[in-house]
Amino acid sequence: MAFSGGVYTLPAGNPVVTGTTISSSWANTTLSDIATALSTCVLKDGTQTITANIPMANFKFTGLAAGSSTQDSATIGGTETFTNKTLTNPANTKQNLTDQATITWDASSGAVAAVTLAGSRTMAAPTNLKTGGRYTLIVTQDGTGGRTLTWNAVFVGWGSSTMPQPNSTAASVSTFVFDSPDGTNLQLNQGATFVDDNPIVVGTTDTTKKIRVEVDTNLTTATTRVWTAQDKDITVLGQEDVASQAAVAAASGTTSFVAPGRQIYHPAMPQAWAVFNGSTTGTNAPTTGYGITSIARNSTGNYTVGFSFTFAAANYGMIGIGMDEASTNLNSISRLNGGTYTTTAFQFATYHVSDTISRAVTDLGWVTIAFFGRQ
Repeated sequence: MAFSGGVYTLPAGNPVVTGTTISSSWANTTLSDIATALSTCVLKDGTQTITANIPMANFKFTGLAAGSSTQDSATIGGTETFTNKTLTNPANTKQNLTDQATITWDASSGAVAAVTLAGSRTMAAPTNLKTGGRYTLIVTQDGTGGRTLTWNAVFVGWGSSTMPQPNSTAASVSTFVFDSPDGTNLQLNQGATFVDDNPIVVGTTDTTKKIRVEVDTNLTTATTRVWTAQDKDITVLGQEDVASQAAVAAASGTTSFVAPGRQIYHPAMPQAWAVFNGSTTGTNAPTTGYGITSIARNSTGNYTVGFSFTFAAANYGMIGIGMDEASTNLNSISRLNGGTYTTTAFQFATYHVSDTISRAVTDLGWVTIAFFGRQ
């Protein structure tokens, strides 16, 4: 009968009683059955090959040696080492650390640890790290926020820089992923304060800040572009470094830049200018120009310009030149005595000037005028 359900039962005719005659049929049947049963046993010397799965019925193997290949049985110690080396740890390896003045972390209880800060704390050196292991620390700010961590020296920032601080916003979550090269130190693999994983800010500066260089899709195929940085400290100016209108008007400051829309306010720049035909100009915009909304021909050679802005005071200056190809006389432009001279309008006249210094108010074919001052 051999084994049935794990129990061996002798074949029929067994056990024998005193006086039973030994026969070949009894002996052969019994011995053959025993041989079959023994052939299905697991031998302690490992000389036979298992031919089917062995149900353990919730029992365990004990005294196993550490496996040395992927086909060997895994021990608890071997599984722990493997878990600590994987990026994604099983959920049951996460442990909640106790929030206290000095926070401790026993890595043997989990390669993923979490803590909520209710104050500024010191992070102690973790114990039971594995060489080559990967560990994750999840830091949450409480409802107040602004909590900081003093990192033990075994924690090293990206590129051997100073460890960054967790996000200070109340209830925010910062995730720090570390690799342990030697079972003692933890090298920051990725900080949650980085938007992507390629920061180039390295050193003792704030590593939560970085410079990002992006390449658009218009690069020519098979063309290499080289960006060479100068061997010097460079300050990158931002929007807050644009000179204000007041600073440009005062011509002060040397550390900010002037945006195109504010360049006009510099006192060395003409605040308004125009080119027009003195004979045909009516109440309309100039032929070409800037800062002048209208040019009115009041009478022969008499004009008033209206500005599109307001000068700071009625002490601005005007220069102009007139041209009339039909005359051999000299031409001039001057402010009209008693005429309009305000912060929003200016009245002037154009003249032919003879060799005898006599002059006559005349419409000139082309007139160019420019105004300087401060708005």
